[in-house]
Amino acid sequence: MELGSLAESLREIRIEKRMTQRELAIAAGVSRRTISTLENEAMFVTVNLFSLNKVLEVMGYSLAVIPARPPTLQEVLQDAGRLQPHRAAKHRVRKMLSEL
Repeated sequence: MELGSLAESLREIRIEKRMTQRELAIAAGVSRRTISTLENEAMFVTVNLFSLNKVLEVMGYSLAVIPARPPTLQEVLQDAGRLQPHRAAKHRVRKMLSEL
């Protein structure tokens, strides 16, 4: 997620929760200026992740790191501690998955 879209999302969530910047700041234990900065200038500043996480928690969200793409079959099998599958096995697994 780009910081610009993070700023937009924070603002949208706050408005959806019908909270003012001041109300959110008080509930999160940060300044109103911090809320304003996160919503309007996040792409230009270094974000204090502790403050960001407190703000998100107040609105029922959390900060998480997720993969930018889903893992490949090979990555899943390797993560499971299995050997790299040979072509026939890979073909059978793909066929089984496509039938689901």
